[in-house]
Amino acid sequence: MDIIVISSGVGYVNKDLQWSPEKETIDVNVSGFTAIANVAIHHFLSKGSGHLVGISSISALRGDGDAPAYNASKAFVSNYLEGLRKKVTKLGLSITVTDIQPGFVDTAMAKGDGLFWVASPQKAAQQIYNTIERKKNHAYITKRWRLIGWLMKVMPEFIYNRI
Repeated sequence: MDIIVISSGVGYVNKDLQWSPEKETIDVNVSGFTAIANVAIHHFLSKGSGHLVGISSISALRGDGDAPAYNASKAFVSNYLEGLRKKVTKLGLSITVTDIQPGFVDTAMAKGDGLFWVASPQKAAQQIYNTIERKKNHAYITKRWRLIGWLMKVMPEFIYNRI
């Protein structure tokens, strides 16, 4: 295998912080992701080349009171991928590690009120494909989510906590 794409996850709007949905989110999005990513990176390390792609989320950038485990789990995915990228870069290997951070895509995962900039699955898939073809390290899907990503990173906590 030359490329492995990890696109799995669950997410729940969990305003009451019930343990069962939180645990399932952690089990799938953190433990499941890490198990597959670990096998994939070992495969690519043994080959000296390859491309590992992980589908994270724009939600990785900040915590959320309605889905805290989901946002935290996607932050884990993004940080884990960054750590793997750092490792293979230091080793000087021809291994690309790509973090895809989609915004809202019209799938069963898009839940909650106030959804905006919802992309069609076809548009999201095409942009993901283009990112993989270019062997980019990171991409927001769709491209306009770069603006939201930037705003989320620079927004002071006292403002973020009120929206």
